Amino acid sequence: LKAKMADFTVWSRSVTLTGATDLPERISQLAVRMLDSLDLREGVRLLGVGVSNFATSAQEELFVVDDEGRLLDEPEVTEEITPIQPGPFGRRRSFDGRNWPPGVDLIHDEYGRGWVWGSGRGIVTCRFEYRGSEIGRV
Repeated sequence: LKAKMADFTVWSRSVTLTGATDLPERISQLAVRMLDSLDLREGVRLLGVGVSNFATSAQEELFVVDDEGRLLDEPEVTEEITPIQPGPFGRRRSFDGRNWPPGVDLIHDEYGRGWVWGSGRGIVTCRFEYRGSEIGRV
């Protein structure tokens, strides 16, 4: 926020969000909060709000809070349990034994449990480890 006062003094205020936002209401809320911190009794000649540090994609703010830290959008809490339904194509990747997509679990006679790390050009790379085990061999 930049404000030029009646006597031509210039005041600047800035704030940085903790996460990305695409809500114009959030930007205007912050601008009004910064404007409230200025003494406007003598009058204002010019007032401007600027935004910068745009991101093409980023984690947006999970919880929008007011100045006192209270949630602006209280989640609705219910005791109802909604069962999860599989999507239109099912929840599992198809595996035909010829193509080895990354993440497929496997068991080797000598090395034990593991998972496919990557594959291509006739080569399959596996890591023989699982959650809770030490780092396994490749």
